[in-house]
Order: sequence, then structure tokens, then C-alpha cells
Amino acid sequence: MSRIVIADDHPLLRRGLIDALQAIGGVTVVAEASDGDAAIDAIRRERPDIAIVDVAMPGKNGLDVAAWAQANMPAVALVVITNYPDTAFLERALELGVCGYLLKSSALDELPLCLAAAAHRGRYVSPAFVTATPPELPPIDGGDQALIRRLTPTQREVLKHLGGYKTSKEIARLMGVSFRTVQNHRARIARELGLEGKHRVLEFAVRNADRL
Repeated sequence: MSRIVIADDHPLLRRGLIDALQAIGGVTVVAEASDGDAAIDAIRRERPDIAIVDVAMPGKNGLDVAAWAQANMPAVALVVITNYPDTAFLERALELGVCGYLLKSSALDELPLCLAAAAHRGRYVSPAFVTATPPELPPIDGGDQALIRRLTPTQREVLKHLGGYKTSKEIARLMGVSFRTVQNHRARIARELGLEGKHRVLEFAVRNADRL
């Protein structure tokens, strides 16, 4: 039986999450919170298996809670829910070791898969995130596919790992290289593909993960 803390400032959403969890079975909600500080208090007090936290909450936000949990209670699996398909939030959440990142529009339907991943310290990111990201990025076809072919095999491997929501630290460990080496590859990929902005390589990789 997994013990869960839920933190969201909207009572109706909290109620919806609780109802969805009860329908799944095998879990019990041990505490609710309506802001980030209360979420931290509940996690510290209850020591749950999983904490589901909203990004936008009064006081400390969901990423602040995730950062606190990573530093103080790393055994707690964090699931972040949000209304905003923002790649910067997603990348920061991944860096903080969250096990789930769900868009609220699909969160209730995706909870079973997300909780299954969290229970085994895996990772689940809402597929809706890919289709919700800004459509400014060029798809990999035609001229763009030719650009991809110009990347080195190592750079394509980095891009593929990024498309699987791996962080630079995780990619470094998987490839047996340093974190700085991965960051250098990301910078070169950005230049080669003409992608400007800190998180554009991640967006590009995620949006085209099934074609890499």
C-alpha cells in the first residue's frame, strides 16, 4: 500500500485526485496540503512513499518542494502536476529527480501509469506535454533531417537520451562521460540545428523523439 501526500491549492482538483487514487486502489492518501510550506510539513511528518505537488502554489511552489525533498527526504518519489507546458519547468523538475510530470488536462487519466513508474523510481512524463509545446520548432523532415544527419553519432545519442527525458547528469552516467562533456554536446547540437534558447534542444528532442 503506497502512502501519498497531495498538495494543490485548488480543493476541487485535490478532491479529483483523491477520487482517482481511490479508484486505482493500492494507495492511501495520508495528508493534503494547499500550499508549499504545508506540503513540506506533511511530507516531513508523514514520510510518504509518493508526494503529488502542483507547480503553482502559494508560498513555496512545487519545484521548491521537490528541491527540499531531494535534499532532505530523497526516498520520497515526487510527482509534479501543472497547467503549463513549459520546458524550463520540466527540465528543472527532471534535474530535481521527479518521477512524474503531468499536465493537469490529462493527469487523472495518466495517474495509474505515473504511479507505477514512481513506485519503481522510474519516470513518467505526460505525452500531452509534447503536443502542447510551442509549435515554433521545425519538425525533423526535409532540410532538418539533413541537418540531423550532419550530427556526430555521439551527438545523436545525446539527443536521443534527451528525447527520453534524461537529464545531462543521467546522460553522462549512461555514456560514461563527464557532465561538462554532455553540456558541450548540447551546445554544439543547438548550434548545428540553429536552436537558440536554453531549453530549445530539449524541446526539439522531445517533440521528435519517435523519429530519432
